[in-house]
Amino acid sequence: MSSMKEPGVRRTFWRRWLPFGAKTPGEAELVRKMLQGLCKGFPPEPAQLRRLAATTGADRACWWQEAVQALATSQTGAPGLNPAFAGAAWRLARILGLETYWQEVLATGPVGEKEALVETLGLLPVPEAVPLLTILVKDRSPAVGLAATLVLAQRPEPVATDFFISLLTQKKVGPWPDRAARGLAARRQVEGYRVWQALLGLAAAEPGGSRIRAWEVLAFFGPPAAGEEEPRLDPALSRGLTDPESGVRAAAAAAAGSLLRTAVLPDLVKRLTDPDGRVRAEAAQALGRFAAAGFPGDYREMVHTGLVRALTDPDWRVGGWAREALRSLPEIEVADV
Repeated sequence: MSSMKEPGVRRTFWRRWLPFGAKTPGEAELVRKMLQGLCKGFPPEPAQLRRLAATTGADRACWWQEAVQALATSQTGAPGLNPAFAGAAWRLARILGLETYWQEVLATGPVGEKEALVETLGLLPVPEAVPLLTILVKDRSPAVGLAATLVLAQRPEPVATDFFISLLTQKKVGPWPDRAARGLAARRQVEGYRVWQALLGLAAAEPGGSRIRAWEVLAFFGPPAAGEEEPRLDPALSRGLTDPESGVRAAAAAAAGSLLRTAVLPDLVKRLTDPDGRVRAEAAQALGRFAAAGFPGDYREMVHTGLVRALTDPDWRVGGWAREALRSLPEIEVADV
């Protein structure tokens, strides 16, 4: 075979060194090479963009996600892309027109595509990913919503905490309190003290429903960890235990038993005579948790007296929890009471 080129056809330099019959890379490989080029500061060639413009948004999104995943896998250390590479990946998403396509996916897309998007966004520490994640957190699919919640909770931006707090104020019926609680619990690893500050602020706010949710989340937390101690916690608990709304008092009593704040024991004992049976039951159960965990002897007689009186409460829940609490006091035998 003659090695002479055809008349009028100019062969580019790189093609002269390719093996005979080399194929043009597929679109998926092309997107990976474009991402690698952007990471090195080289923009895509117009011919490459024209070629990809003829494909569907779903295909481009799939190829982009594969490219990001491959790049993340090739890195060592913590999961996710380093900021420079993450910025390059986001620039490529914009070049491919994926932001417009994602809006369609968020509105009416299948669950599988949303889950894949959440997974990939978790690899990109760029602020532009946060708005998409907030929408995905509120997705109707539990799998999508919970996955996005955990990804968003690990973001460094303070706006993530603000978003989860805002979910607790939602009046619409939905899984928002649960997702907010999960997100805020995971977010304690990022900015724990600020999470406590925000929740205590909500616990003192209106309306009552928001206060209830704030205490429910704090009850889910348990005692503050190192670096999370907030001086407003005990005063806030005392106010919650005397709140005009019985639902708030009940939630604050449950939180007191979880947070184990000794300073509010007198207020908690007083709730054993609350007009609302649910509040009395929550108080008795909370005192049982205190007894099981142990508390200073100065409070033991006061707690014991209150629980003994609660044994004859007309609400069977109160008497039951009071008896269980008394069992947790090592010096007291149930038969003697």
